[in-house]
Amino acid sequence: CGTTMAEMEQPRQVWVTGFKEDGEEMRGIASLDSYVFAAPIRPDIIHQVVVWQLAKRRQGTAHAKTISLVRGTTRKPWRQKGTGRARHGSRRSNLWRTGGRKFGP
Repeated sequence: CGTTMAEMEQPRQVWVTGFKEDGEEMRGIASLDSYVFAAPIRPDIIHQVVVWQLAKRRQGTAHAKTISLVRGTTRKPWRQKGTGRARHGSRRSNLWRTGGRKFGP
């Protein structure tokens, strides 16, 4: 924090230019509030904002197949009773390793 209290109390003055790209002539001087513009720089917050902006720029094309998109039959894998195994209706169910995903990305 290289800013002293005396510098924090004085208003900062900057040149104001025009908004047009071709003619950037000086319009005048503006006083900026030193409470905002003379505050110490926080590299941790700048890092968080940069990471957030880069994450929002991602395309986000991740996809997981649902039950209707998974390859395979809808036939019952075995009969309901008498096998000693748990009852199942389809191999596409999200309970199976090769089944569809209930809540994908």
